[in-house]
This record gives sequence, C-alpha cells and structure tokens, in this order.
Amino acid sequence: MNLPNKLTVIRIALTPVFLFLFCAEFIPHNYLFALIVFVIAAVTDFVDGYIARKYNQVSDFGKFLDPLADKCTQFTLIVCLAIKYPVQNPMLWVLAGLMFVKEIFQLEELVFL
Repeated sequence: MNLPNKLTVIRIALTPVFLFLFCAEFIPHNYLFALIVFVIAAVTDFVDGYIARKYNQVSDFGKFLDPLADKCTQFTLIVCLAIKYPVQNPMLWVLAGLMFVKEIFQLEELVFL
C-alpha cells in the first residue's frame, strides 16, 4: 500500500471521528473540532492526489478508494447538517436522497459490467 492509499484510508477513518465530534454536544466546542477533522480530511484528499500524480503512484485500488472516501465524507457532512438544521434547510435531505439514489444506480452499473 503506497502513501496516497494510506492517506485515503486515514480520510475514511476520519469520517466516523467527524460524525462523533459533530454529534457530541457534551464536548465543548465540538463543532470546531469537527471542522478541524473535516479540514484535515480535505487536506489529505488534496495531498494524496498530488503525491499519486507527482510520483506516479496511481493505483487501481486508489482509483476505487479515493472516490469512495469522497462520497463517505460528503454524505456524512450532508446528513449531519440535515439532522442539525432540519427546519432551516430541508433541501439537505433531498440532496442526501439524490446522492444515495445516484450511488445505487452507479453501483448497479458497476455490478452488471
């Protein structure tokens, strides 16, 4: 496993950490900590792509894992915001639903190829 793939795995592992911190209202400044984790995940997303391209470490595993990590992070963020602000922005649930349906259809295409 090369460095870009390790960074992607770290990004996937940061998703439940973000979720916990976002929901842990018993922790002072939990949203700030969740934001810091989200920024770290975003930076690792940039860095893993940069390293993979610059040092020719692009792999089939990375091509599969990186978009998966992106989807996990994005979906978790949208659902967290939709739960936290259901009245202020009900369209977040529509967005989450559309993302989910899109991924189901893309998974179906992948399975039948």
